Amino acid sequence: MEKINANFLGELFRKMFLSKEMMFIVDRHLDFKFIPKEEVGYKFILKDAKEQFHQYDKIPSLGVISQKYSDMESVQLAVDQIKESQIVDDEVLLNQLESYIRDSEFLLLNKAIVDLYGEGKKEEAMRLSKEESTRILEFSLRAQSEMFLGVFSDFDKCRKDWAEKTEQQPPVAFGIDALDDKYGGIDVGDTELWLARSGVGKALTLDTRIITPDGYMRMGDVKVGDIISTIHGEPQIITGVYPQGVRNCYEVTLTDGSVVRCDRDHLWTVLDRYHEDRVVTLTLGEIMKKGLLRCGAHGGQVYYKNGKKYYGTKSRPRWRLPLQEDAGFVKKDVLIDPYTLGVMLGDGSCTEGTMGITIADDDIEIVNRLKFPEKIEVRYVNRFFYGIRTNGSEHSMRYYLEKYGLFNHTAIDKFIPDDYKFNDRETRLEILRGILDTDGYVNKNGLIEMGSISKRLMDDVRFIAQSLGCLCRVMRRKPSFYTDNGRRVQTRDHYRMVIVEPKGMSLFHLKRKADLASRPQKLHCCYRAIKSIKKVENAGMQCITVSSPDKLFMVEDFVPTHNSTVLRWRGLTSALTGADVLHIQCEEAKEKIHMKYSQMWTFKTYTDLKEDNFTQDELDDLHKTLKDIESYANDIKIYSFKKFGDATILDVRTICLEYKKLVGKFPRILIIDSFNLIRTGIPSFDNDPRPKYKFQECGKRLKNMCEEFGMSCVTAIQTGDVPFEVWNDEEKVIDRSYAEGDRTVVQPFSWVFSINQTLEEVKHKTCRIFKDKVRDYENIDPVFKVATNYNAGRFYDRKRTLEEFYDLKITHTHGRGRKRIRSNSNEQKGRVM
Repeated sequence: MEKINANFLGELFRKMFLSKEMMFIVDRHLDFKFIPKEEVGYKFILKDAKEQFHQYDKIPSLGVISQKYSDMESVQLAVDQIKESQIVDDEVLLNQLESYIRDSEFLLLNKAIVDLYGEGKKEEAMRLSKEESTRILEFSLRAQSEMFLGVFSDFDKCRKDWAEKTEQQPPVAFGIDALDDKYGGIDVGDTELWLARSGVGKALTLDTRIITPDGYMRMGDVKVGDIISTIHGEPQIITGVYPQGVRNCYEVTLTDGSVVRCDRDHLWTVLDRYHEDRVVTLTLGEIMKKGLLRCGAHGGQVYYKNGKKYYGTKSRPRWRLPLQEDAGFVKKDVLIDPYTLGVMLGDGSCTEGTMGITIADDDIEIVNRLKFPEKIEVRYVNRFFYGIRTNGSEHSMRYYLEKYGLFNHTAIDKFIPDDYKFNDRETRLEILRGILDTDGYVNKNGLIEMGSISKRLMDDVRFIAQSLGCLCRVMRRKPSFYTDNGRRVQTRDHYRMVIVEPKGMSLFHLKRKADLASRPQKLHCCYRAIKSIKKVENAGMQCITVSSPDKLFMVEDFVPTHNSTVLRWRGLTSALTGADVLHIQCEEAKEKIHMKYSQMWTFKTYTDLKEDNFTQDELDDLHKTLKDIESYANDIKIYSFKKFGDATILDVRTICLEYKKLVGKFPRILIIDSFNLIRTGIPSFDNDPRPKYKFQECGKRLKNMCEEFGMSCVTAIQTGDVPFEVWNDEEKVIDRSYAEGDRTVVQPFSWVFSINQTLEEVKHKTCRIFKDKVRDYENIDPVFKVATNYNAGRFYDRKRTLEEFYDLKITHTHGRGRKRIRSNSNEQKGRVM
């Protein structure tokens, strides 16, 4: 008999452990006699796989078989070959297996005929040859494996299957009235895809620097999974990166001189001084439209009323920005004590001949606070100068300064090393205190100032102060003097910085300065506002989404900027109708997703949940609700992958199998967030620069998995670059042509919907849902409106939707335009069409 190729066996067995249909074919047609004796490991695997399949009527477990024969080398070798084999198309495997079985049958028939001739049974041999040859030639895996279905002949059988299937596993509601009223819900084996933009307006220029726990990162260099800082100094993950191409660019200048370049649709979280510092989130275009100034009285001029003299107030910036609490950089080891290095940068000399520090007699406490490496110490030399001596240490101070590139740097080119700038809060605070104790000044009003001729040092001090939550403003001037003959001489640029620290923060160890800076009457006006906005040259831009609940991250100069889902709503409503739900998260920790679900059913805010702000009555009501839920609903199990964006469709399958072990059955609804982060596990697909092939393959396997496990899957994918004139136009909708990859991504899915929101709809908390694909149903009214309630973490506000849109029909044609029609019929209130 011709030997079966080991590579083919590996590919066949791998597909057998992935597809119930392939397992059925192998069980019926692959006999042990077809596997050569050299591949004895495959014989043991086939034997156990068939036993599992007969017992459980499910795909067998390769891991269980591997564990059973852990001490058998031939089986372990076969298992490794199966795992390393590529996943081949079913049709290719069927053709090859059928050809091999047919050839093997002919070889066995030939052997039988030779034996009959040897026994002198010629007529019997001829009869056997004719009968068996006909049988072998007519052999068809597809025909004999019931892969054909008769429209008429199998009607009664299928009709019974339909009824049994619907009775055993009825459709699960969408949780959105317009869909449930029309289609009833999602059936077993269905897959549902939601298309959504990354959010409205978050585009920053590619050269914008984003703050991370380790320093800066260019917007153009970020990728999904990178860690950046929240405005609270905590790490967060970039969950999406969306290039926007070249767009109109605006330069936003703040009152402290900070500059941010973004597009007109970029979201800003600001405090509106017209409305008692109410926190609002607006696009840059909306801010420009509302105006940048809060009007003053009488233009700031003196005026008289009823014979009395009054002073008018000047216009002031209207939009304030929240300051961050701390940059949240990670702690790093440093060679020189940060306060000591700060003192040397402030009033020290780092050159060959004069290595020391200048300290006035009244400030001797500074000297007492200095800490040097090894045995290095300071010794009084004369007047106000203290020299730095090695004192028998292995290394001199020069050695440590050279490590940071500071040796022989004078006042004009001093700087703060990156190891100190991008370090934990205590390190940054101490080096700033060292600089300000020596080179800082506090005026009679408690305002902190600092002067230097080193622009780099001034920028570094400003960076550290801002990273601690301080407000800074730097001014430059060109000092000059006149010679005896009247000639004017320009000197080097001089920089002066004013620092306003948050209330409760002390930037000094030196007592006399600390006392001045902490005067009770001091105003801690620690805020900055938008001063001006101007159009600049167009630039390449990019959006990102982040994992923090407030969706804020920090860009250069520590300006906080903004970053918004239907999947959790689908999960919650499915569970509340009695369906078992498994939520697999690919981009956030399960604890965070749990909190977002908790927001939805408790109607508590993120802050309330985080700070445990519950009264006893609220807790009693919630526990009563939980008991009620136990009687009519099922739980939602959340699983998150530890490796961000590194999960394969096989990993998803494994989690579903583990869920079955935990609950005793497969989930009825599988939520995957997000689909674009799932890989196939096949390098040729995953490494292809065109993502559509990866998405298509993952979609096909997901569909097959749902059919096999008797579940439905709901997932979402971000769109590509949707032009502003499309998404911000109520007459247009986002359809499959904007799907990441291309329009063919939606092919394996049964249902496809897109979420459409203009800036005006965001303001009014509404959105339009476009039914791009509705399985085999007629799609008469493809667009409908719903109300949202993102403040409560809910995609769908049912009460408002029923009140406002129950009789609103929207017709739509080819994604280009649509019109509203108010229904005149007496439809039942609550029906959304």
